[in-house]
Amino acid sequence: MSNSTFYTRQEPSLELAWARTFLELVEHPSRELAPFTMSIASASGFSLPNTLTHPLAKALDASMKHETGQEIEKVAFPIFPERLWKVSGGDRQEFYAEFLKNQPIYVGWEPQKNKGGTYFGRLIGFGIDHRTGKDLGFKPSKTLTKEGNQLEHVIRQCKRSVELGRSVARMQLQASTFDPFRDLTTSGQPCFPCLQHIAFDPDIKAGRLALTAFYATQQLFVKAYGNWLGLCRLGSFVAGESGLKLTRFSCFVGVQKMDIAPKAGSLRTELIRAARDVVSQAANESRLVAANVG
Repeated sequence: MSNSTFYTRQEPSLELAWARTFLELVEHPSRELAPFTMSIASASGFSLPNTLTHPLAKALDASMKHETGQEIEKVAFPIFPERLWKVSGGDRQEFYAEFLKNQPIYVGWEPQKNKGGTYFGRLIGFGIDHRTGKDLGFKPSKTLTKEGNQLEHVIRQCKRSVELGRSVARMQLQASTFDPFRDLTTSGQPCFPCLQHIAFDPDIKAGRLALTAFYATQQLFVKAYGNWLGLCRLGSFVAGESGLKLTRFSCFVGVQKMDIAPKAGSLRTELIRAARDVVSQAANESRLVAANVG
C-alpha cells in the first residue's frame, strides 16, 4: 500500500478522463491508484469519441496493437456490441437474441480471454452457457426472463418510472457480472471478470440517467479506455430505451494499475503527446469559458 495513491476526479469527457489518468501513471509508472474513482459528466448528454478518427484513440490503438495486439473496439464490444445494436434496427429482442445466438463465436475470437464468458452475455443471459448457449439451470426470479436478462429488467423499471413520473426502487436498478460459483479461482492470472456489477440511477424529473460501474482491478493502458467506452455505450442504450438521456458515468476501481505499459519508442511518444494535447485543449476551453463568464 505504500506505493498506492487514492485518486478521484470528475471530467467532462471520456478522452480527458483517460488522458489525465494515463499521464499520472506514466509519470509514476510503479504507482497504483487505489482506490480509484472517476466520474464523467455532461448535462447535455454524452458525445463519445470516434475511435477511428480521434487522435488520442488512434494513438492508443496503434500502441496497444504493437504491444499486445489489443484494440479499443475489441475491449468495448464484449461490454456493449454497438455494431450489432445498429444492425438490429432498434429491435431490442432481436438484438438480445442475435448476441446470445452468436456468443460462442464471439468467445472464440479470443478463447483464452473470453473463457469465462462476456460481460454483455452475463448482463442479458446470466443463466446461459457462453460456450454452448444452453441453459445453466439457474432459477430466475419472476421479474427476469428465463435467460436471466438483467438489462431488460432495468429498462422496464426505468420506463415505468418515466411513465409514473417518479422513481421506482433504485436498489433494483443494478446488474451483476460476477458469479462466485463460476468465477472464484486460485489462478494467479484470471482473465474474467474484473467488472463486478453496474448500477443505474434515474432522475425522472430531469430526464437523466447515471451509470456506475464497479471493478475489482483495471489495467489502464490496455483496458480502461475500451471499458469506459463500452460502458458509456451501454448506458446510452439503456437510457435511450427508457426515454432518458445518459448524463453521467462513474467508475469505481479497487486497484487501477498499469502493469502492462507502452514501451519506449515513437508510439509511446505519440501517445503521450496525444494525451497532453487533450489535457491542453481542455485547459484552453476552460479559460475561454471563464473569460466569457467574467
